Amino acid sequence: MSNPKRYYAFDSLRAVMMLLGVVIHSAMSYSSSDDRSWPLRAKDTSNFFFFGVDFLHSFRMPVFFLIAGFFGALLYYTQGPEKMLKNRFRRIFLPFLVFLFALNPFVMYAFKYCKAVFNGEDPVSSGIHFSSIWSYIPFGLFHLWFLYYLFLISVLVYLLSGIARHITVFSIDNFFERIFKNPAYRLVTLTCISFILLYLKGVESFETSVSWIPEFGILAYFLVFYLTGWLLYRNKELIYTLLRFDFVITLAGIIVFCLKFSYGNSIGLTGLQIINSLITCSLSLGITGLFLRFADIPNLYITYVVQSAYWIYLVHFFVAILLTGYLNDWNVSIYLKFFAVLSVTTVLCLSSYHFLVRNTFIGVFLNGRKAATALHPKSE
Repeated sequence: MSNPKRYYAFDSLRAVMMLLGVVIHSAMSYSSSDDRSWPLRAKDTSNFFFFGVDFLHSFRMPVFFLIAGFFGALLYYTQGPEKMLKNRFRRIFLPFLVFLFALNPFVMYAFKYCKAVFNGEDPVSSGIHFSSIWSYIPFGLFHLWFLYYLFLISVLVYLLSGIARHITVFSIDNFFERIFKNPAYRLVTLTCISFILLYLKGVESFETSVSWIPEFGILAYFLVFYLTGWLLYRNKELIYTLLRFDFVITLAGIIVFCLKFSYGNSIGLTGLQIINSLITCSLSLGITGLFLRFADIPNLYITYVVQSAYWIYLVHFFVAILLTGYLNDWNVSIYLKFFAVLSVTTVLCLSSYHFLVRNTFIGVFLNGRKAATALHPKSE
């Protein structure tokens, strides 16, 4: 079997979406948002971080699931359904389980420490915390929720593919081609589907869920983007049509987001559902096109970042939270605090990858054996 084409732009895009999690989790405690899903608020907050976090949330996960669907289809059609599912089990579900249990006591301690500091209380003793058996039981999924949902969607698509083998899918591909090749049609169609799901659920946007019990609305929402990526692989000749009007579509998404951020309080639920759908879909499609335009080339340094992104995302969460609490009383600008949290978290996680993970069994566990030689010129 010949090696499939390497989609460097999509590799980079997937890695960047992961690494943006470090930015988000470094900024969330400094956001002036009243979102109760994030219980930690530093003594100093800013609308700047509210804007930034909300903006990144509007497209980051949809883009990630779109790219995940593309690579899921690549595995499915080059290696077969069973090997695709086994690969997703090894690369997604096993790391999810291992790191959820391994990191849970550290994440729980980070939250307890940060919450106590923000409330002006004495932090819990680390000895007491780590000696409690309850600290090692993950009742929630924390930032690893997306791996959980990604694996569930992979299993669901695998099961659906078994049914699809007995029916013709030409009409689906034909419909997808007719819609997707036109930038306006694909944006309107994806926006309408997103709006319908938000409308049926009765929410202005889908938030993340850290519960072990899957939420159907979230599952269906990200399944739409996953299947978009899947069908894009089946119709690979359409990939570079994303370059058409990519700047315009991205700029439109940014402008609409800015207007919503400024005047959203005066807009009704249905209006917000339409606007949020338009923002998400325009930014997701536009940014994907921009990566195809500027990042679709092999580069050893980018390859290194791509391979490190998985590890960095897995371990950064509790580091960023702890640093935010530690710097809470630092009498400097809130923006300097954020920069310190972001930069120190990144350096610590990247260093740990370089020295403790890259050339070890952990690197193979996360990225596979082929990735171990990907930084050598002969492997390109």
